Amino acid sequence: MKVNVKPIFMYMLLFSSLFTLISKILTPTPIQIFIEESGRRVVVNELGSYTFNDLVVIILSTISTCISLFYILVFEVREPMKLASTLYELNINYVLKLLEGDKRKVFKTILDAGGEILQSELPTLTGFSKSKISRILNELESLGLVIKLKYGMTNKVKVNRRINLLELKEK
Repeated sequence: MKVNVKPIFMYMLLFSSLFTLISKILTPTPIQIFIEESGRRVVVNELGSYTFNDLVVIILSTISTCISLFYILVFEVREPMKLASTLYELNINYVLKLLEGDKRKVFKTILDAGGEILQSELPTLTGFSKSKISRILNELESLGLVIKLKYGMTNKVKVNRRINLLELKEK
């Protein structure tokens, strides 16, 4: 099993830089104000102030927090999208195995057209009559595999991206 080190490093960088940033902001460097009376020093007041070194640490930890957070949000969020795409492809392959004959041919033609096609183009691409295409599309729509949308004098047929495999198995 291959472990991707970059996200782990980015999460560690995020937490350490956030910890440093918060601790520096909450605990400024103490500065004591004192006076000398008869050879001894008396502390009059103690203030918290940020020195130049504190500011450098705050700026660097802010920059590293932003970089690690940006990486996590932009690159790590894409992983679920890849997973969803993979699941969709697995579902489509499963659906193609379940369909038989003419239904499979029409559904595969729609997939080959990029997942959406005008109904009027299907007879030419499949060699089936308009009425047969209409019947097959009605069956595919009742199975929840395609969605038909009015498009002028014809329909635009789209593959349903939310295919429910459990319902399909039961039908």
